[in-house]
Amino acid sequence: MLRTRLGSTGGDRRERRRGGRAAARDPLRVLEDRRITPLSAESEYIPQTPVELPEDKATEVLKMIDLLEQDDDVQRVCHNLA
Repeated sequence: MLRTRLGSTGGDRRERRRGGRAAARDPLRVLEDRRITPLSAESEYIPQTPVELPEDKATEVLKMIDLLEQDDDVQRVCHNLA
């Protein structure tokens, strides 16, 4: 391999590029390299526009949310109630 003026070889650059692509395919490896321990791998709904309701309406909505959460067929309930 030929060395460039900076002293690196073309192969080094290709290896670094491959490492970057490989790391993108293996995010767990990237986290381990940075010594980050994931707590969860689930996706989470984060509301962008929280809504405030009057107390009586908010109470109704919270009751409905409770009923939905108690249903065995419902896995997750998301809402944007502030």
